[in-house]
Amino acid sequence: MIPLDSEFSMIYAEVVGKSILDYHNTDYGFFALKVSSDGSDNTNAKAQSVLSELLHAFGMWFAWCLLPLGLVASNRWLHHKGDRLQYVHSAIGVFILCITLACELIIVIRYSPDGFFYDNLHTLFGWLALVMVTLVVIGGLVAYRFK
Repeated sequence: MIPLDSEFSMIYAEVVGKSILDYHNTDYGFFALKVSSDGSDNTNAKAQSVLSELLHAFGMWFAWCLLPLGLVASNRWLHHKGDRLQYVHSAIGVFILCITLACELIIVIRYSPDGFFYDNLHTLFGWLALVMVTLVVIGGLVAYRFK
């Protein structure tokens, strides 16, 4: 029975290019769907789920692959240009923390009504990474303050 006026979880699996669903290691997932009592449905539920995952993926890639280049450049390669680059270094670190927090919140809000969950190693390491990034940023700001 489908519950009316409340979200329920659905799963999907697909194999592109053939009609037999025999192996779907990468093309599967889950999404939430809500059917109202008047019969209308949320037809873009899968697209919303994929959008949340894409925002999370690209945000984390940006925060953990591109922005660290700015950290290294400002503190290692260009430190001889002046002391003001330490402000750039600190700002990039805080920006990485903000992006990491926002990307984790996107997933938590989308998939977990309780807010804190462990369903796989990726999730566990995500929470650990958030704690570690927070500690590193706070440690860096405190270290610079008392330098």
